[in-house]
Amino acid sequence: MPIPPQAFPPFPSRTPTQAPWSANFLTAHDTLSDIYRRAYRILHQEDADPLQLTFHLEAVSGDAIPLLQALANDPQGHEMHDWLTCAATSLGDLSVQLLSFRHNTRNSMDTNIAFPEPVSLLHTGRPGCPKKFIDIAFLSEAVSNSRQIRLTELAKTLGVHRNTLRLYMKHHGVERKYSDLTNTDLDLLIKEFKKKRPDSGIRYIVGYLRRHGLRVQH
Repeated sequence: MPIPPQAFPPFPSRTPTQAPWSANFLTAHDTLSDIYRRAYRILHQEDADPLQLTFHLEAVSGDAIPLLQALANDPQGHEMHDWLTCAATSLGDLSVQLLSFRHNTRNSMDTNIAFPEPVSLLHTGRPGCPKKFIDIAFLSEAVSNSRQIRLTELAKTLGVHRNTLRLYMKHHGVERKYSDLTNTDLDLLIKEFKKKRPDSGIRYIVGYLRRHGLRVQH
């Protein structure tokens, strides 16, 4: 079985005669590295469960791969064929490891132990689909800032529409809270980001903050 590298491959260095990588390229690399690092970390987490592994698999296939394809289609991407091949191989090897780990985790579960299901079904005997109930404790933990899970991804994992998920959260008083961050601390973080990425806009700044577990109004 292929062994993925510990870190996502860095961009190739540029010569003095070449234009530097664009701000969008550098931000995309930060995002890819973050997805890769989190997925790689869970491979060495003893208490990982199949749901967590599925989430990281979907992050690789649904977020990282399309982003890599977008880089390949960019004019600058034509200059980095070898890097793109290496990056795609690393993501592929990581996915194989995640799939294998998930399979082994499922097989190793003791059948005598009852694991709580995040979603349960209520069959009423009436026409139509059965009603779905989402475990409130699970939902509260899943939407916490420390988890950094987007509602669209969470809804897909739970098998419900994102609008249904939002209504369920509102009905049960589950909120996505903003980080307890002072304006001074926020200004310092944004200034630090702008030093590294002076050409990046608000979306990239918000993404930078969220990757560090911070959720702010914008």
